[in-house]
Amino acid sequence: MKNIDEIFSSVEKDLAKFEEKRLSIKEKEKGLPLLIAPSVVCFILGIIGNSSLFFIGAVVGLPFLVKGLSKLTEVMKLKNEYTYKYKNEVVAKVIKSFDEEYEYNPASGISKSEYLESKIFTTRPDRYSTEDLVEGKYGNRGFKFAEIHSEYKTETRDKDGHRHVHWHTIFKGIFFIGEFNKNFNGYTLIYPDTAEKMLGIFGKSLQKLSFKGKLITLEDPEFEKEFAVYSDDEVESRYILSTSLMRRILDYKIKNGKGIHLGFVDNKIYVAISNMKDCFEPDFSKSALDKTEIESYYNDLKVVLDIIEEFNLDQKVFKN
Repeated sequence: MKNIDEIFSSVEKDLAKFEEKRLSIKEKEKGLPLLIAPSVVCFILGIIGNSSLFFIGAVVGLPFLVKGLSKLTEVMKLKNEYTYKYKNEVVAKVIKSFDEEYEYNPASGISKSEYLESKIFTTRPDRYSTEDLVEGKYGNRGFKFAEIHSEYKTETRDKDGHRHVHWHTIFKGIFFIGEFNKNFNGYTLIYPDTAEKMLGIFGKSLQKLSFKGKLITLEDPEFEKEFAVYSDDEVESRYILSTSLMRRILDYKIKNGKGIHLGFVDNKIYVAISNMKDCFEPDFSKSALDKTEIESYYNDLKVVLDIIEEFNLDQKVFKN
């Protein structure tokens, strides 16, 4: 696997090309306020004035608005084309630097059915999007991960009876699926322990009332402080969560500081890493030649691929 300096050197020529494109798009973007602002001012003057002023404002402002919207559409199209090419030419190379056999498909992702099969998130999403699928093998073990954003909807009515729709995030981040060489009899789910941290003993009592399964008490107090474990097979959950594996999960959480959920279901491990940013999107506010962008992609990938390393070290636990 290449280091970050080697990766940056391998894509530097590509980045120079994309920086030219980025600056060209930014130049087109500069003219938008000059086109849209006059139309907005004219319409406002028309609204607060009489009907004659409104007509004059509409006549004067409409051409500016039409031209501004046309320019905005052009800029958005150019940005979409830039992002598409950047992902396929730059991000793909960063991913391949970890392993030439890895496959990257920016437009694909993990299906909603696979997401639900993990049993980690029990709220069915009303809106679900996924992208940036990476697939590969570690030894004989297949894995894949992608970005997912799942949301549920609530509706309220105000005092005038108007309906308002509200969207709430269930999960946003990277979702990983890895294969094991053992089929589990039941399921084991690991969650960040927010209830006990916030509410102490009362929080522990609330955890026991959860419909996720039976709350499992483990012998590692440090792990217990950070995570809550649920399972429908206590014996198997203890078999899975060896002392060394609990230590690795705990170290991973401490090292990366990200919310992490895990599920062991059938012959798969599911890992959900919360991350509110879009990991592989180019940042138009920064130069394409800014090395921190490549470092960001590299670090986000390494966070996920370290999972494979960590669980491979404990593979003896999962042998028949």
